[in-house]
Amino acid sequence: MLRRILKTALITALSVIGVFVIGAFSIFTFAPKFSASVCHDLGMRKLASSCLVRVYKNTGELDDLIEVIDSSVYAEKKETIVEYGKLLFKTYNGSAQFKSFCEKEDVGYQGEGYKTYDYYANTVFMALYETGDKQGAAEFAIAYMGSSYTEKCVLKMAVKISNPEVDKAFGDLLITAYKSNTNISKSLYATFENEMKAYKVYEF
Repeated sequence: MLRRILKTALITALSVIGVFVIGAFSIFTFAPKFSASVCHDLGMRKLASSCLVRVYKNTGELDDLIEVIDSSVYAEKKETIVEYGKLLFKTYNGSAQFKSFCEKEDVGYQGEGYKTYDYYANTVFMALYETGDKQGAAEFAIAYMGSSYTEKCVLKMAVKISNPEVDKAFGDLLITAYKSNTNISKSLYATFENEMKAYKVYEF
């Protein structure tokens, strides 16, 4: 009798677990936005980021792509930052849609921290650098400096890292990327050239 009761209890418990797993899988699959919110609230950062990747793949919208990057920063998923950050700049850099997004985010900006474009460019650059793709990081910094060379643009960050006392090999990659990129207006890079030449170890 006891055996039968235990068996019944075990079957019931397994059934409940099975229903819960199926339900959770269904929500994750068919309601990833809701799943991301729940996971975020529960502190499950990486799973929340994965849910938002599913959302973006379903919609292809810029706002959802931004959420993927933001959640990946929060979850410290650098490979995801690299993948979707590169996609952001390759797809939307220079577009009216991305420009409008940045302008809205920058309303009220008073000089502290980074403006939106520079924030995302620096975030992707550092993820590339820190995951070991230094050539990709150099090429990214050259390609997505922005409209001008400023103290907070991604190329300025690259120049700082290129200090021979920090990473001379990266500086060499940066010079090579600069020389080989024919899609940029070299006149905008005069200050960059001067700062790199000041290190006196790089050849243009």
